[in-house]
Amino acid sequence: MSFGRFERETSRRQGRKPNTFDFLGFTFYTTEDRKGRFTVKSKTMSKRLSRSLSEVADWCRKFRHKPLHSQWRHLTAVLQGHHQYYGIRANFHAIQQFHRGLLRLWKKWLGRRSQKAYLNWQKFLNIQKKYPLPKPWITHRKPVQLELFGALFT
Repeated sequence: MSFGRFERETSRRQGRKPNTFDFLGFTFYTTEDRKGRFTVKSKTMSKRLSRSLSEVADWCRKFRHKPLHSQWRHLTAVLQGHHQYYGIRANFHAIQQFHRGLLRLWKKWLGRRSQKAYLNWQKFLNIQKKYPLPKPWITHRKPVQLELFGALFT
């Protein structure tokens, strides 16, 4: 498997997608920056993203009977941990996906607490005003891949 400075050109000539590799929950891929220079970027592995959301769904299903405050505390901690690990440059889209997925799952399982009442989005937004979850943010401004691999790709 080839990976490096000329991977994009090589894959274009061979008529295939550029190679990527997965490491520590990230997918690393080659691209160009705004000035057209070679760079290696990373994003959350799709398997990790879907696994994290399914774990949140399982937790919400098991603990939907708990008070809103305790659910909010746990989900806040989950979001903060996710943002602190995956919050790198060029990965904001995946962080937003996780945030939206978590909100959707929490609303779904809060709506299943009762057989009579339906939880629509307006009611859920009112709950969000009282128990706001942290917004997605980038915690690591420096490119993490250069810290991980040193001068391997320079």
